[in-house]
Amino acid sequence: MNALHYLHGADLVHRDVKPSNVLLNEACEVKLCDFGLIRSLKKDKLHEQILMTENVATRWYRAP
Repeated sequence: MNALHYLHGADLVHRDVKPSNVLLNEACEVKLCDFGLIRSLKKDKLHEQILMTENVATRWYRAP
């Protein structure tokens, strides 16, 4: 998938790739969506470490 290759080349991780976040149109063009959990793999200059949580979970939306 070119989208993931592009993101990884920019040192980004999507972290929420699932069937509902992969879009397909009538012309069979595939697009990646929902970049809410995207994180950078670049190191924090102050702490010299990659800041990323270990647990990733998608919450279901519940209307108020």
